[in-house]
Amino acid sequence: MARESKQIATDYAAMVGMAGLITDVIAGNYMANNAETGETWTKAERKARIERTAGYLSHMVALGDWGSEDMTAVNAAISAAGSY
Repeated sequence: MARESKQIATDYAAMVGMAGLITDVIAGNYMANNAETGETWTKAERKARIERTAGYLSHMVALGDWGSEDMTAVNAAISAAGSY
């Protein structure tokens, strides 16, 4: 089933957000030890989150119905996730 343009736009926006999540986790800006909230995430937990997110992004990038969406940030996040 082909996606409609509205769904493609929604999916793309979500992917850009997920790419930002990967970047933030790697930079230590998200899922890091947080003194304010008391949250603590191990490196293994952060890595698992990044791997799941990158896997989803890889699947989505492979869809053949993208128009002119720029996948540069998404592909960079996938690549960075592989090195984390």
